[in-house]
Amino acid sequence: ARRIDGMIVLNPRSNDPQLAALIEQKFPVVLLGAIREANAVSLNIGDRDAIGEAVGHLVQLGHRAIGHVALSERGTYATDHRIEALRAALKIHGLELPEAHVAHANFDAESGRLAAHRLLEAQPSLTAIIAGNDTIALGVMRAARERGMSLPRDLSIIGYDDLPFAGFLEPALTTIRTRPIEQGIAATRLLIGLIAGHVVQEPVAELRAEFVLRGSCAPPRV
Repeated sequence: ARRIDGMIVLNPRSNDPQLAALIEQKFPVVLLGAIREANAVSLNIGDRDAIGEAVGHLVQLGHRAIGHVALSERGTYATDHRIEALRAALKIHGLELPEAHVAHANFDAESGRLAAHRLLEAQPSLTAIIAGNDTIALGVMRAARERGMSLPRDLSIIGYDDLPFAGFLEPALTTIRTRPIEQGIAATRLLIGLIAGHVVQEPVAELRAEFVLRGSCAPPRV
């Protein structure tokens, strides 16, 4: 309806035809994520190295049965990308992330708790879980304790985002830092440029993520 001048879209769905149509019409849109649209301007998180470090840390500790509680059901950029990045990182070490080792949450802690219960009930041999974000990791921690597990002795957990509470949990949460404030600033600058009619020199920009090692991982219990 042209009531706004531009839009920042977080975690877009890869098959969103209305969003693709807006971009084709050259309406100012900046994506935090990506879709299959050649003319999209997007700001992505370069997290493959950090995810690789996270997986490598677990493997070095001795973990071989690693699970994932995803952000959401398949179809959003962040969910699909993180599953693919985890699979690629595990493959380097000769390991896999089968579908049976993946449970899907719905972005929040309670859905993470329920998904973790489903996953640990179906796959009791898992010794580590990588969560789709830190909030979901909260739910995974709660589920593990409800099942009588000690953290990190019985289950190692890694989050994603490095939200302000992550370092104050018990145990302090090992996670991947994505610098959301920097994301917001960079995306807003891109959008202001598009609204002003500037040509974006790099339509696909990237901010680097960082692996943050804390206390929520330990060698698997024998």
